[in-house]
Amino acid sequence: MENVIRNQLKEKDSELERLRDELTKAREEVRKLQQQVTTRQDNKYLDTKDLHHFSSSCQQLYSSLKIWCNQFSSFSIGKKCVHVHRLKDEAVRDRVEHVMLDDRGVRRMLKDDNKRSEVFMAITIRMIWEHVFTRYLFGLEVDERKKLISLETTLAEVGLHEAVHQWRSTTLTLLSTRPAIIAKRDADTEEIVQTIFNLLNFLLPPPPQYRSLAMESLRSLVQHSVQLAVEMRTQRAEYVMKRPPRPDYDDQGEVINTVPFVASSMQNRGPEPISAQELEEEGATVKLILFPQVIRRGNEYGENYETETTVLPMQVLVNRPQLSPMETPKTTPEKAKVAAQSILPVIPEQTIRLVQEDAAASRGYPFPNIED
Repeated sequence: MENVIRNQLKEKDSELERLRDELTKAREEVRKLQQQVTTRQDNKYLDTKDLHHFSSSCQQLYSSLKIWCNQFSSFSIGKKCVHVHRLKDEAVRDRVEHVMLDDRGVRRMLKDDNKRSEVFMAITIRMIWEHVFTRYLFGLEVDERKKLISLETTLAEVGLHEAVHQWRSTTLTLLSTRPAIIAKRDADTEEIVQTIFNLLNFLLPPPPQYRSLAMESLRSLVQHSVQLAVEMRTQRAEYVMKRPPRPDYDDQGEVINTVPFVASSMQNRGPEPISAQELEEEGATVKLILFPQVIRRGNEYGENYETETTVLPMQVLVNRPQLSPMETPKTTPEKAKVAAQSILPVIPEQTIRLVQEDAAASRGYPFPNIED
């Protein structure tokens, strides 16, 4: 009986010890949570925004970009763009060629009143990315940017990621409100507006009566981009608009580094009635980038920097592999057409051939007398 009681007491002691350990761990967890809450509330200078805000802002910027490029193109409806190979300014020609990730059909798009605005989108957003979203903080002088980048690099070598990003977000937030930086930001914005407009003017000069309207709308677009870029840089989370790929050419002028379509990080904006996964599986390639991918590392509280989240997928147009005569068409309309034909009565082959020839003659070639 004594042994039974002794064993029961040991079991109770073990249970009490386990409960004490759990209580200690719970108290430690509460202490950490209290510390995190205090840390989050301490910095009254930051205007912390969440992932939803930046996702909505990027989508709005994409929509504004599309509207402006459609507007710019419509000002010159009926007029043709200057052929790329006829551009005398080499820098302008390079700008245009840098957006042609897969050249099949891009030059033809510039000759189409309804499609050239998409090429304008690719050119415009690449220039906005280069001049706005690559800056350490838009509006800082070059010397100030270099000093801050050097200091952040030094801090990163000795400090935690959380502490470094806390320092960056607070420092840039305070700097962004300085009158001198605001004035420099406005001046740089106007310079970018002029640069973009002048480049597109080489391709398709708008009528004089629409120039001021086009400039004003473009100014609003760039200002929106600048505001978004500053907001991204003044967060504890690290928001990045990724560098758009650019093509490399061989001696024959052919692109040698085509970019494959990746369903997890890209969104097709073309008319193809096919899913993103099917595009990836069939080996589609990116033709134009209408908007780069935007990502976030960490969260709005300065934690989990090893985690990368997509804010907005890369918005693209694609080229699909050419189907051989023996391949089965994959698009829904083609499948429907094949299915419909399979239930039709048998028609003599000669009649089918004559009908096809008449239809081809009536349609003609969609881009007559235009060299690609």
